[in-house]
Amino acid sequence: MNPAACKQAAALLWRHFNDGSRFDHLPLECRPADRTEGYAVQAEWARLSGEPVVGWKIAATAKAGQQHIGVDGPLAGRLLRKRVLAPNAVIDLSANAMRVAEVEFAFRMARDLPMRDQPYSLDEVMAAVGSLHRSVEVPDSRFEDFARVGAAQLIADDACASWLVLDEAISSDWRALDLAAHAVSASINGRKVADGSGAAVLGDPRIALAWIANELRVHGPGLHAGEVVTTGTAIVIHDDDDGVRRMAVGHVGDSRLIRGSVQPDGTEGWIVTARTRDHKPSDPEERARIEKAGGVILLHPRGLTGQVVARVHLSADSPAGLAVARAIGDGEMKTVGVSAVPSTMCIPLREEDKVLVIASDGLWEHLSDEEVLAFCYRYRADASLAAKALVLEAARAWYEKGTYRDDITVCVFFLPFEGSPAVVGLPPPPPISSVLPEHYEQFGIEWPQRNTTRSSSSDDAEFPTPRAPTPRA
Repeated sequence: MNPAACKQAAALLWRHFNDGSRFDHLPLECRPADRTEGYAVQAEWARLSGEPVVGWKIAATAKAGQQHIGVDGPLAGRLLRKRVLAPNAVIDLSANAMRVAEVEFAFRMARDLPMRDQPYSLDEVMAAVGSLHRSVEVPDSRFEDFARVGAAQLIADDACASWLVLDEAISSDWRALDLAAHAVSASINGRKVADGSGAAVLGDPRIALAWIANELRVHGPGLHAGEVVTTGTAIVIHDDDDGVRRMAVGHVGDSRLIRGSVQPDGTEGWIVTARTRDHKPSDPEERARIEKAGGVILLHPRGLTGQVVARVHLSADSPAGLAVARAIGDGEMKTVGVSAVPSTMCIPLREEDKVLVIASDGLWEHLSDEEVLAFCYRYRADASLAAKALVLEAARAWYEKGTYRDDITVCVFFLPFEGSPAVVGLPPPPPISSVLPEHYEQFGIEWPQRNTTRSSSSDDAEFPTPRAPTPRA
């Protein structure tokens, strides 16, 4: 892997790490082929962070962990200073894909174990340790399907490192303990949820420490005094162990889900606390996949709105285009990178969460997430009325912008959810349509007074405009 490819891969991973977003896999031109290349990307990723590396984690030391991420052996990852927390820290899992916490043994090094040709023995490694600590790791991945990308890409992804909660050093004579047989338990709010032992960590946490000492002896940069090594999970605590209800979401295309929750300061109204990502051709990652497969993305004007929309074409001369980068169906477009692989997320439904809205792009095209929540809050006593109001308001916005209207389907779930959602749909009309006050009156909804001035937007000014089809013989 050349330096430019290494930097490209690291920059992509670091951007997703910062954004809390995910993607399918690293592009072929910057995808590590083996462990050595994976660690090179990881080192560049850490350099980009600007954060000191204060230690290491070991992923997949237990069989369950290896199965969880789809590898056949351990991986090493760097710990950044800002990601190592003190006991009683609070970590938000709402954007976390792995949804687990792992109870582990951690060692702090007192002496360096540098790179060298000769392997380190277990006795040498343990002689370099200064203290033993309890730790809880909360891993995460920047990949949509982390179980399928392989060990090299997972190493580049910092071996799924995210957060580590590190306890104070154990004051007792821990060297006399049999860490392999040492019992480990985990509790949530005083309720025991799991039991385990040090034997889950490669048979013994000390063996795991010797493993990483030799892994870094070969691949660099070795272990250094003061660094912490958390050795892998003895117990896995799943996110559903806390009694919170959760909803798994998978989607393709530009239909969208949002979750609305109460304001943190208790003021009136709801705020967006979770949303799915639209799969638009203008998204840089979607665009890269499509163009790599030979697809062409062109910009089209949208009616009288002054807006443009990016569409996927089979070629620059192809008159028909698709306005989404992922779709179920559209078989011909799959030859040019349109994918049916869904994005997935797990959304907790907590006491402060009040509404879920799932709707087709006909709603989101002219109404913002915040406007949609404002309607839901206004009609919060009746989900059916909220859904009808949103459909009519979206239809009115379409009419104000031109003679075309997309299909509009809206599902509203008020939480806590016990029954059926309110689902209201409005199919595309004939070319000319209007939404009048009497339509609102049919539903018993007040005709809203709105500022109809909206700014035009462009998905990406870099895209070419479509050309007329080339005549064919």
